[in-house]
Amino acid sequence: MVKDVPALTMGLEEELFLVDKSSCQLLDEIPPEFLNHCQSEFQQQIVREFLRSQVELISTPCQNLSELRQQLVELRACVINEAEKYKIAPIAASTHPSVTWVHQLPSENDRYRRLADNLQAAALRMVVGGMHLHVGIADENLRLKVYNKVRWYLPLLLALSTSSPYWHKVDSGMASYRLGVIDNLPRSGLPPYFATTSDYTNYINALVDTGIIENTSEFWWHVRMSCRFPTIEFRVMDVCTRIDDAMAIAAFAMALTRN
Repeated sequence: MVKDVPALTMGLEEELFLVDKSSCQLLDEIPPEFLNHCQSEFQQQIVREFLRSQVELISTPCQNLSELRQQLVELRACVINEAEKYKIAPIAASTHPSVTWVHQLPSENDRYRRLADNLQAAALRMVVGGMHLHVGIADENLRLKVYNKVRWYLPLLLALSTSSPYWHKVDSGMASYRLGVIDNLPRSGLPPYFATTSDYTNYINALVDTGIIENTSEFWWHVRMSCRFPTIEFRVMDVCTRIDDAMAIAAFAMALTRN
């Protein structure tokens, strides 16, 4: 694998569903007061996600796993404690076992509305949540080398994280049905190999110039190079119900990156 990897930073994002505690069904809309309080505590670390029933928890860049774990504990605690006031609760799983996608609506957000308009049913079926791990690598060429190498280990990361066996009240027969939903999106699945950073840049520019994408946030590959940060973003994982499981998977991904 890649040698002489410098000190790395890490960050975690996880997408949680919010349900009504009495019915266990997804919310039609997150109470604005709930989100306002969470953001007053953590600013832009707790935000709306694609669906109106979802929030995303976002850590800041961390130097080690202990720091990352502490942030995730605090972010989840904020959501759980505030949700209790409204008789709602978060679900740390990648699909809801009984909800059908046709009853869900995208959030009132320009980007999400545009994606829903462009991708139609492929986007609206995305009643799923994922866990995304960012690993910071400042050097662009090294970042590409790591990206190419870690692609081979994505099935292991998925297998360790699975939390989405049910879809529309049916046992899918798969430990992670979420991946089957995501694979309906364009530019999803296993990512392609790029020999050089120039190859990667030319690929992006061709898609942007022809109007197919606005930027690389519209690559829904299982691992990608972030368009906002100098990071590798592991996106294959389901949301982990237990924080300790999330940290174990983060440690494994970091070890793959450094090896």
